[in-house]
Amino acid sequence: MSAAMIQRSFGGPDVLELANVKTPTAAMIRAGEVLVRVAFAGVNPVDTKTRAGGAVAGLFPGFPLTIGWDLAGTIVAVAPDVTSLGIDDRVFGMSRFPNPGRAYAEFVIADAADLAVTPAGVSDEQAAALPLAALTAWECLVDVGGLQQGQRVLIQGAGGGTGHLAVQIARNIGAHVTATGATSKQSWLRELGADRAIDYTVDDVPTMFPERPFDLVFNTSNATARAGIRVTRPGGAVIDISETVTAQDRELADVMRVRVEVPAVSLNRGAIEAIAALAAAGHLTPHISQIYPLAEAAEAHRQIEHGHVRGKILLRP
Repeated sequence: MSAAMIQRSFGGPDVLELANVKTPTAAMIRAGEVLVRVAFAGVNPVDTKTRAGGAVAGLFPGFPLTIGWDLAGTIVAVAPDVTSLGIDDRVFGMSRFPNPGRAYAEFVIADAADLAVTPAGVSDEQAAALPLAALTAWECLVDVGGLQQGQRVLIQGAGGGTGHLAVQIARNIGAHVTATGATSKQSWLRELGADRAIDYTVDDVPTMFPERPFDLVFNTSNATARAGIRVTRPGGAVIDISETVTAQDRELADVMRVRVEVPAVSLNRGAIEAIAALAAAGHLTPHISQIYPLAEAAEAHRQIEHGHVRGKILLRP
């Protein structure tokens, strides 16, 4: 038997309970799969929404269920057809998203295609903090936004799990980075690579930039899409994952000739390998605010739901 965090209903953080479950074995692995001993699982906002019955909860087959997608650990068994990974490899990834990944557990059966080898200089803690947040940042900035060297990008909510990685990715591309965050995060955002940090509790972004200087705005916060649209140049783009874009926002974007995109993250093999390379080179380092034992997953969820977490929260099985 091994430990896993389960829930028997949707609801608040208290529905999460630690349980002993049957340990997955090599005999249970199907083609293309591997068995991973989880060192750390990442906690993301989508986890809390799914736990409550929203987000991708409808993709789970029934109760009891185990949530979680981000993980880092060591492979203990592989299917015969898997040649890209081997036993004892340290790996990280976003398991099966948006389908059940069941990462809140000591052992997880995952698709080998969802995992990358953890670079030698990257710890399991750092690796577990990367997948969903870094993939979201990469796909929004690079794949959807087409951010290029010398362009100007505004990252709203830059102090959060996705935002702080987006700052580093944009900086590595060679963009001029403006980042918004709380008062306590201003100096930290500049340390991450922001050319300019703006305190959203004091300053109004549209008022500060009437000239509309940004080629790209990436909104990870609860700021309205309207604010980003108003500071984006004609022909530029607003990439918004805040779930706040309205029909009125899109009408304004049409008038101001700004493209608005609301992408959903997906597993991208090229992106996860690029992220691994950036982490190995020291150009992408996640900030881990706290690590909770798996048994305290409910408290980790409360912290996420309270907001203003700096960087990432992890669980240790």
